[in-house]
Amino acid sequence: MTREHVREVILEIVPEAAPFVRQLEEEHGEALLYPLLRDGFADPVVLPALKSPAGHEELLTRCFTCVDLGLRSPDKSLNDAIWFQVLEPLLDSAELLDAPYPFMTDDTKDYVFDKLEGFGVVLPPRWAAGKAESLARMASS
Repeated sequence: MTREHVREVILEIVPEAAPFVRQLEEEHGEALLYPLLRDGFADPVVLPALKSPAGHEELLTRCFTCVDLGLRSPDKSLNDAIWFQVLEPLLDSAELLDAPYPFMTDDTKDYVFDKLEGFGVVLPPRWAAGKAESLARMASS
């Protein structure tokens, strides 16, 4: 995914974001990257689904497919945008941080572990166990 294609990728994979993206475009003439990710995707779609993940598993899988595609981009500014607008808000509570764990790829989990290194964030139990797995993956590669 590239910065230029974020909108299209989100709308293709997560059409539930369409009304929020359209609202941004109507209000501002376009959906710039940071507001698109936060106001058109994370706040109205991802976070509500994470607060009650039962029944939203398929939606959350698609949401975190978008996150993973963005993090796989060689464009570090896109990686940072996804971190600040989609992933960092999950640090507001242990429950929010724990909820997306089953929907994230190993690469996304590794990215989160790397970002949290040195911040003293107390990880929920399955994240703590996952960190050991992540370290083992990195050591073997």
